[in-house]
Amino acid sequence: MKDIYELLQEIHINLTEFEEIKCSEVEKEKVKGFVKELIKKKED
Repeated sequence: MKDIYELLQEIHINLTEFEEIKCSEVEKEKVKGFVKELIKKKED
């Protein structure tokens, strides 16, 4: 199992790549919500 630091590094990389893509704010909010749910599941 990955530690939280590794998980955050992956998320940061994914969000950095995501920022490079021109997309709507709605799509960004959906992804942010999805990432938050993943973090909650990993913490449980």
